[in-house]
Amino acid sequence: MDKSLPFKVYLHIGGKQQEVRRFCCDENIDVGTLNKNIKEIFSHLEDKEFVIKWEDEEGDKVDISNDQELMLAMKEMKKIGSVYKLDVHILENPWWKQVEVKKTSQNSSGEEHPGIICFCCHQQVKGFRYKCVICPNYDMCG
Repeated sequence: MDKSLPFKVYLHIGGKQQEVRRFCCDENIDVGTLNKNIKEIFSHLEDKEFVIKWEDEEGDKVDISNDQELMLAMKEMKKIGSVYKLDVHILENPWWKQVEVKKTSQNSSGEEHPGIICFCCHQQVKGFRYKCVICPNYDMCG
């Protein structure tokens, strides 16, 4: 039978601590299960983007985004105490959603450059056209 591990989770919204909850799970936890458990104890997180962090020995808040990072965090937190303390921060405007918005919006001002495709966004260059002076056939939109 697996050992049950106690977690104490602090929810932060807008940079302020809002709620504190506790739960237990088996020692073979992975990031997917941890995310699922956090969504269950904070039911209003179900449709929100969030990041899980832990505090290292230097006081830095370190992200946990994969199983390897989770195992390292648990190993280090075990040295401090018997309860695994995590911070959950809701991301109001995550960078990947900002990138998606920028990809869908096009630079509609300025001169069109027919047949010239931007190396970054793979769309026709419209507006400022940037060229590399060393690389052949490298164009970027502004």
